[in-house]
Amino acid sequence: MDAFAVSISKGLTLKKFSLDKSLIAGGYFGIFQGLMPLIGFFIGSAFASYVTQFAHWIAFIILAFVGISMIKESFSEEEVDGDFSLKAMIVLAIATSIDALSVGFTIADYTISRAL
Repeated sequence: MDAFAVSISKGLTLKKFSLDKSLIAGGYFGIFQGLMPLIGFFIGSAFASYVTQFAHWIAFIILAFVGISMIKESFSEEEVDGDFSLKAMIVLAIATSIDALSVGFTIADYTISRAL
C-alpha cells in the first residue's frame, strides 16, 4: 500500500500522463518490494545466531524509525517534485520497502527457530 500511495503521488506531480514514467515507478517499486524480503531473509539467516533473539526488536526499530520520519516530514512545508532520476527513485523504493526487509528478518527467524 505504501508503494502504491507513493506511485500515485509521483504520478500526480506530472503535468501530463507518461507511460515511461509509470513503468519506471512500477519497475522500481516492484523490484524492491520483491527483493527486500529476500535480502532480509539472507541477512537474517546469515546472522541467525546473533539476530534470532532480537529479530522482533530489529523489525520494531526499523518500522518505528520509518514511522517517526514520516510523521516528522508530514509537518514540513516541502515542495513536491516530479523527479524520476535514478537516485530519487532508489531512495523512494527503499523507503517504501523497508518494512518488507523486516518481514524477511522475521521469516528467517521463524524458519530457523522451527528448525531448532
